[in-house]
Amino acid sequence: MFDIRSLFRSTFIYTLLGFLPMASAFVLTPVYTRYMSTAEYGLVALASIFQSYLSIFIAIGIDSAFTRFFFKYRKRAITNALLSTSLISILSISLVLYIVFLAVGPFTFSVVFGTASFSYQAFGHFIFVTAMFSIAYSIIAQYYRDTENLRSFTLLAVAYFICVTVGSYIGIVTFRGGAQGSIIGKMAGTLVTMGIYLGVFFYKTGFVFKIKYARQMYIYGYPLVIYALLATTFDSMDRFFLNRNFLLSELGKYNLAFVVASTIGIVLNSMQSAISPNVYKLSNSNDPERHAQINLIYRYMLWATLFIVVACIAASYPVILHFINPDYHGCLIFIPLLALGWMGRAYFMVYSNPLFFHGKTAYLPLINGISVIIGLIANYALIHAIGIMGICLAVVIIKISQALLTALFLRKTGLFHPVEYGLKGVNTGFILITAIVLAVSSGLVPDIYGMQLKYFLPLIGFAVLFLIFNPAFYKRTK
Repeated sequence: MFDIRSLFRSTFIYTLLGFLPMASAFVLTPVYTRYMSTAEYGLVALASIFQSYLSIFIAIGIDSAFTRFFFKYRKRAITNALLSTSLISILSISLVLYIVFLAVGPFTFSVVFGTASFSYQAFGHFIFVTAMFSIAYSIIAQYYRDTENLRSFTLLAVAYFICVTVGSYIGIVTFRGGAQGSIIGKMAGTLVTMGIYLGVFFYKTGFVFKIKYARQMYIYGYPLVIYALLATTFDSMDRFFLNRNFLLSELGKYNLAFVVASTIGIVLNSMQSAISPNVYKLSNSNDPERHAQINLIYRYMLWATLFIVVACIAASYPVILHFINPDYHGCLIFIPLLALGWMGRAYFMVYSNPLFFHGKTAYLPLINGISVIIGLIANYALIHAIGIMGICLAVVIIKISQALLTALFLRKTGLFHPVEYGLKGVNTGFILITAIVLAVSSGLVPDIYGMQLKYFLPLIGFAVLFLIFNPAFYKRTK
């Protein structure tokens, strides 16, 4: 019998540790906003977009394929060879792409980003190194998590977080490097951490490259490249539209709201990484209760995400008011909708998991392609109607459309189990919270007692809804 309590306990630990390395940018937000103008912070947003796209071409789906094939082989010698093959592939692809971008990088930056302030010469080289070693970190972290080596996973996560945070701080504060200083500092921290880990790993195991493993991971992963490109496009579409239609200073304010809301995404990705190996185990088992157990995992994952969404909205006003440069306070109006959008991503993770497990990844590019079209239409229509708030609303629309399309394709493939995904209570809670957030964001709800206490209304609504739809939880705690 699968121990569901043990699963929740390990999921919490791995989620917390998985959040840590990616939380550096959030922890440094007061530093960013104090030492950088809103326009410079806009350059940090553009750097993040370039790194996202670059990481896709470096990884070519290998990072996603690694865990799937780890559980296929699960023998120490073989999994070490699988890890070595993955890392060598990543490093080799990075070298080839770096040489290519020496020639095409300046032209690419000019065409795509359209601003002389963000040039390949000033930023591109450093982002390249960061992207390469960040992918290596992701694969090694997956290896420790899949082998349930909590000690090594913890050491890696903490070391990465400390080095990246300290490096960024030095680049911004000590050297007064602005946006470029933050990017160079992040690169230095990533390079130091992963340089040591890669050196130790290859010293112990040697350089092992198995063409068989590389081919299998590529065949599994190459459809994910198109999928990831489309996913990154609709994740960054909002900032592209802002960069093209507004000043860099407006992009900087929006980017702060994006970073605050993205903490939800960081936790969500960490939860998914912690949950996926256990869901794969359950899916492969003969336990008659496996579907009910998977349903329970997903149910509480969605409730947990909804709680993080409303908590993020509630905490944003007092935190930004007291700890962030007043030049950035205009970001507050964008946070509720950007935070709400992550619930759409949570549903997508739930519905897409069977597609990943059963190798039906060819559906994913089509799903994201349709979602990108929906997002383009929403952005073009709403940005002219209500400005930047229209971009925020388009973010919600595109992420929810991705989840709905995935559920539709899941039914089409016959992988939609009637017990699994029995999420009516969560669905009702999400709809009602959405109504509250829309009312708050549209200005229909006035400031309460002259303060922004309306930001706490979604949190209050969540507490009531959770107790209504989870009476078993209430009885246990009572």
